[in-house]
Amino acid sequence: MTWNRVITFQILAILISASVKADFIPEFQNDRAQSGNYVMYLCGSGRPNSPASMLQEVLPYMWRNLQDVLADVKLGTASQRGYRSFFKTDENKQYVQAIFQAIAEGQLLQRHSGKNTDSVLNPTFICAIPGIEGSATTKWFNDFCVDDADFARTHHTAALYEPGTNFVVLCPPMWNLPTGLTADSCPDVIGRRSRRRFSPNSDGLMRSQFAGVLHELVHLYNPFEEEGFKETYTIQDLVDLNATDSLQNPQNYVAYAAGIQAGCDLFPLSPTATEDGLKH
Repeated sequence: MTWNRVITFQILAILISASVKADFIPEFQNDRAQSGNYVMYLCGSGRPNSPASMLQEVLPYMWRNLQDVLADVKLGTASQRGYRSFFKTDENKQYVQAIFQAIAEGQLLQRHSGKNTDSVLNPTFICAIPGIEGSATTKWFNDFCVDDADFARTHHTAALYEPGTNFVVLCPPMWNLPTGLTADSCPDVIGRRSRRRFSPNSDGLMRSQFAGVLHELVHLYNPFEEEGFKETYTIQDLVDLNATDSLQNPQNYVAYAAGIQAGCDLFPLSPTATEDGLKH
């Protein structure tokens, strides 16, 4: 990824975050849709089988499944559906609940937009759709998702989030994924009860629109994520994180919620589940 592209993305992020509707970008005025508090731009609003129509199905689907997740979080370490594996301690319950609740509701976001001022903004999706006509802005988003092969290989570009903004960019690979998953996608668990581990490369839970959108929304709503924190993606590595790092890592939320959505019922015990406290 080139330095110029990084700078351009950061500048564009500042501009979009400074506007609730982002209507100062011309094509945004004509391609806008909404689902609850979630706003969508450049997603093909009004067109059948467009990213906008699919996203308007994914978001209610996510809301319905997060009701099950929220109910399970209340059980904490008594849960049989993965809470202890991914969040380790009952001390984390309130924080995890707040993140999932914010995503389910599409809570408005407070972002710093200038000297001594804060803006209250809608959580926003911007779609990169290759082949559509548009201005340099549209082309830039498409290039960012599609043309930078090195970046795509290393950054899972079904979706992207820029820290400090209120928006997520959805890339074309997102729409090749299924909406949700079945138990066939549940990761294999090997070993005896006290030494259970997820089988290597068991990452099927991450391959859905539900999981991809949820991952980026955790970035959007999780203020605990520290600058410079290195994300963990491999499912057994999520289990091995301590209680504090589990709260920061978006994929822990995704694996837990996607496991409940898919109906998974077998999880390894975290080696840190009863040992780590939280650092506040």
